[in-house]
Amino acid sequence: MQAAILIVGDEILSGHTQDTNSNFLAKRLFALGVDLVEMRTVGDEAHAIQGALWELQERREAELVIVAGGLGPTHDDRTVAAVARANGRSLVLDEATWRRFLERHRQRHEAGADPRPAPDAATRKMALVPVGATVFDNKAGAAPGLALERTLVTRPGSAWTIVLPGVPRELETLWGEHIEPFVTALAGGRATRRHVAELVYHGYESEMATLLDESEAVDDQVTVGSYPQWGEGRVVLRLSGRDKGRVEKATERLVARLEEEGHRVERMSHPSRQEPTPT
Repeated sequence: MQAAILIVGDEILSGHTQDTNSNFLAKRLFALGVDLVEMRTVGDEAHAIQGALWELQERREAELVIVAGGLGPTHDDRTVAAVARANGRSLVLDEATWRRFLERHRQRHEAGADPRPAPDAATRKMALVPVGATVFDNKAGAAPGLALERTLVTRPGSAWTIVLPGVPRELETLWGEHIEPFVTALAGGRATRRHVAELVYHGYESEMATLLDESEAVDDQVTVGSYPQWGEGRVVLRLSGRDKGRVEKATERLVARLEEEGHRVERMSHPSRQEPTPT
């Protein structure tokens, strides 16, 4: 299964807020065996959100796009309306979400924390959802998570959009309670978790570049990544693939070749460990 991540927010593009949501989601999708084909960031303009969704689903062939950010009560929170338009849906009040807002407001009002007798229109805006969307209760905040499916235009089949709040605590809570099991069920047999092996090479990346090219050429089902640890004189090598046996063989082959060339290499973990679901 192929997926993409779409981060929404002018504050991200301006550098005023650091995006941590894409990293969190990328790790979780990798752990589930879902192939992440692209991560993109756009501002709060509705046309930018709609255009990015179209490109990711129709051109990049992402079967799932996870959108994060822009679900709040203010004028520049346009994500839900933009996603609804991109999917050809109108907005409707989600009664369960609205009841939750009313109850929360009643409690705050009675406790003297909010002088207003009822929630305002801005709060009501966060209870509006696209017609037919699956709604996920946000216990860590206000605006709920959403999921909706649409039929593709440029190719057969359909694509899903999941919409999450941009506040990391809310996004992460929704992922653990609702989104991870939803994505797992959605992917079904199309997601296979990757097996990962990690090595530490004592030396410099340029010294082993040819051997890494060799390793990938031998088995194109095993990817090899090199990550220099600056100032430490060592490089972390990560081999991953969906077939445990192939990862093991590729790891053994690479270790043997490095040692043949007189290089020092150590295993960081068991060569066929399965990438765990992060906690």
